[in-house]
Amino acid sequence: MPLTSSAIKKNRQDEKRTSLNRVIRDRIKKARKEAIASPTAENISKLQSIVDRAAKKKLFNHAHANRVKSRVAHKAPQAKTA
Repeated sequence: MPLTSSAIKKNRQDEKRTSLNRVIRDRIKKARKEAIASPTAENISKLQSIVDRAAKKKLFNHAHANRVKSRVAHKAPQAKTA
């Protein structure tokens, strides 16, 4: 249990950020499943956009974002991304 006012504020901030990050992670998960299930250029592009935005917001680093995009692109070689 936090005692100081700054610790209480930090807990509020952490709860808010955690909930927002969870929403973004769920979007990535859903977009990844869609891209693997039906590998169209639109689905892959959508996933790449979501992953890049998450990396920009520092939800995870750019190397992880690149790895996710690469793996999906290799699983769906018949789809051509523009």
